[in-house]
Amino acid sequence: MINISNLSNKISDNKSVFSDLDLLLEEIKVSKNKITNDFATGNDLSISTDETAIKNSIRNILFQSRHLTDMNANLQKYIGEPISEFRGLSLGEDIERVLKIYEPRIKITKILVGTDLENSQYYISIAAQLVNLGQSIKINAAFNRNGSFNFINN
Repeated sequence: MINISNLSNKISDNKSVFSDLDLLLEEIKVSKNKITNDFATGNDLSISTDETAIKNSIRNILFQSRHLTDMNANLQKYIGEPISEFRGLSLGEDIERVLKIYEPRIKITKILVGTDLENSQYYISIAAQLVNLGQSIKINAAFNRNGSFNFINN
């Protein structure tokens, strides 16, 4: 039984604050036989935590096709379109608007979108604060006109 007086706002020892289901929806090994050190396949799904959870959420938000008027930042509308600085500005504004609405765990401080005409892609850099922690994160990604969206290690 959980008593309200026992609850606290402390971060657990593993220091994971945010968690989401992993987008790969892979089953994880959950039980370990102490005698043989064998793992048995379980029925739990793997989770992503902290910055990885935020990145997965951002990818999911940017590629959703919702029928909401305020969800107009679907990156699919940029697929096949010529790369230009004007579209890059529009892309950055769309990303900022939709993340402010649908990703409450971050507060965006800056979004930069650069164009790489030679490789037909945009470089996206998102600087943000983790709302509950006050910690800064920087997320970099490449998005090309064929629809490939990949996070780039900082």
